[in-house]
Amino acid sequence: MEVNFLPSFEKSLSKLAMRETWWYKTYSFFRYDLRAFFRNVWLFRKLLWNYRWWDYRFMLEGMKISLDDMAPKFEADGIEVDISRMKKVVMMKRASEIIGNFMEDNFIEQAETELGELPNYDFEFEDVEDRPGSSRLVDKLTVEEKEQERKVFDRARELEKLQWIELFSILKGQDPEEYASIRSLAGVGIDWNDWFNGSGMQGWWD
Repeated sequence: MEVNFLPSFEKSLSKLAMRETWWYKTYSFFRYDLRAFFRNVWLFRKLLWNYRWWDYRFMLEGMKISLDDMAPKFEADGIEVDISRMKKVVMMKRASEIIGNFMEDNFIEQAETELGELPNYDFEFEDVEDRPGSSRLVDKLTVEEKEQERKVFDRARELEKLQWIELFSILKGQDPEEYASIRSLAGVGIDWNDWFNGSGMQGWWD
């Protein structure tokens, strides 16, 4: 069997060999790596300043910064075909949104949007008759308001749980074996792009 190589193949090998030379690595360091380093320091400056080892939110913040940097570039400049690339962009943005919800801890506000606002009264204290010098918060809530409060808090906890599961489902992605199983059960060809939803962090590269 005769094997032929195009001139472009030889040029590619030459480029790979060149990039292993000391002078190219020096050039690349000053031309690309150093510039990227300072950009990254600026991009993550708030996280670098505030980071503490004892709170998981800083890990989430680092991921959110990366997603917010990646998604618009992936959308505007990605080389992947639109049909799958844009699904990935949607998932990146949703993952960032969920992380933002945890960082802001805004699940009560989300529940209020669905169910109505919590009753809001100014704090008022009264003396405790059998404990001189002590006071207690006056309970102004009606039975209906207490029920509304319970519903909102329950829904907030539910939203927090569901979105945590959703976040890691997005990052994990779909199981390719599931696609093969669906095709087998259907007995007909199912297009990958009809099944693929854009999730799976391991596939988010360009």
